[in-house]
Amino acid sequence: MVKSKTTDEINSPWPSPYRAWYVTGVLNIAFVIAFIDRQIVGLLIGPIQNDLHITDTQVSLLGGFAFVFLYTFLGIPIGRLIDKGNRRGIIAVGVFVWSCMTVACGFAKNFFQLFFARVGVGVGEATLSPAALSILSDYFPRERLGLAVSVYLSGASIGTGLAFLLGGAAIAFFDQAGQIILPVVGEVKSWQFAFIVVGAPGILFSCLVLTFREPVRRNKVVQDASKTDSAAPSLSEVASFLLMNKKFYLAHFAGFGLYLAFTYGFSFWAIEYFVRTFAVERSQIAYIYGAQVIVFGGAGTLLAGFLSDHFERKGQKDAKLRVAFWPAIPLFLLATSIPFISQYQIAVGVVMVMTFCWKFPLAPAAASLQIATPNQMRGIVTGLYLFVGNTLGLAVGPAVIGVFSDYVVGNPDEIKWSIGLAALIMLPASIAALLICRRGYNALSYTLVRS
Repeated sequence: MVKSKTTDEINSPWPSPYRAWYVTGVLNIAFVIAFIDRQIVGLLIGPIQNDLHITDTQVSLLGGFAFVFLYTFLGIPIGRLIDKGNRRGIIAVGVFVWSCMTVACGFAKNFFQLFFARVGVGVGEATLSPAALSILSDYFPRERLGLAVSVYLSGASIGTGLAFLLGGAAIAFFDQAGQIILPVVGEVKSWQFAFIVVGAPGILFSCLVLTFREPVRRNKVVQDASKTDSAAPSLSEVASFLLMNKKFYLAHFAGFGLYLAFTYGFSFWAIEYFVRTFAVERSQIAYIYGAQVIVFGGAGTLLAGFLSDHFERKGQKDAKLRVAFWPAIPLFLLATSIPFISQYQIAVGVVMVMTFCWKFPLAPAAASLQIATPNQMRGIVTGLYLFVGNTLGLAVGPAVIGVFSDYVVGNPDEIKWSIGLAALIMLPASIAALLICRRGYNALSYTLVRS
């Protein structure tokens, strides 16, 4: 398979910076909304358990497995649709679907209703990042892509932070106000109303996605270098490409997937860690945790994107993977210290630094994948990457900590030991895979023409 410039690529200059950054801003807001809707469950664990009478293992399924349940089956067809279709329209539909399903979570009366509503949230969100990252790769040249991706991915920090800030405020307000009565629906609990409040804005926002243009696809693969056919490669061709470069792709998926398994798992249980270990008020720690995710998570995401572009322009071919690797060992040392911290203030400080380390590699990791992958494979390859990351990060990570709490440690109040044990298992394996990934990136076995 040979890569060549098509007529469209040669005659089409890069979009103006104004247009490119407008698109980045819209996609960033979409990602903010996605993470608010995704992470709100972590704040509401206690109230949901009290009302629905479910265990730590069951609540971890709501935060993770439910989210990726159908993504197991939809990842490949969604990726194919992104590679062949209108990415802007796909994102708009996805935003509408997951926002409606978040609102539906607010009407759940038992575990199974809430589980299936969370499945719907995952289906909608599965469309966003594969399409958004592919679009950004067609709006920004390689040496500017890292910062653009980091701005987009900073939406995760902002969304996570706002989920805790807004959710905490809603719980505190409505717990004091007493009954919440909605027209037609009747009485709802404070946690149910929190789902409704955070889900509703996305339904309207889906229309804003339609205000930017679908960009010209660049760096396309064709069967014959003399042709300009832009059809997407077949699944067998994609599989052959991945196998030819398996040292990079398998290590990339495994390394960052295990990294997300711990970091997402910890983030899911972070509020409960503080509540159970230090007996702080849920709304109080929600404000602190939410604010620090925005500040330290956002700073880590943006700084990593800037530095990865800086070193790329200096001539370091693997700059994005080098930068992504930097926080791995510090995060391991901090995470394994969690069980031994006895002071609340120290724990807050450690979590702030962990948040910076957690968010730091995400943008260069995603950018490196876009750079390494031909345009018409980016949807399906990014979909596979996010499937692995979401499965390990959202399903396995929270569930492992929950299972450790129920069946290994055996005491929910000692959740800190479950967190430390998860770090001890997952992070060293992640570090080993990322070292292999860097070597595979430098040995990618095809010629990539940059336009």
